[in-house]
Amino acid sequence: MSNVAFSNSVPGEGYVSLASAAEYFEVSEKTLRRMIMRSEIPAYRLGGNVRGPIRVRISEIEAAMFPMGSAASA
Repeated sequence: MSNVAFSNSVPGEGYVSLASAAEYFEVSEKTLRRMIMRSEIPAYRLGGNVRGPIRVRISEIEAAMFPMGSAASA
């Protein structure tokens, strides 16, 4: 995983932009948006604007992860 600079938070704490979360997990923003639309991860909008910036929590994305392959059956 790359080292993303979280200006006022530690990874896993607080809210980050989709761009920061995508970089942290090495996935596209589109992947995160799909996960949000499928209710796999929660997301939050800033302000009362329905088109406001979307924020996510690293810890909530980590909670949605699950093991694959042989690790899943162990």
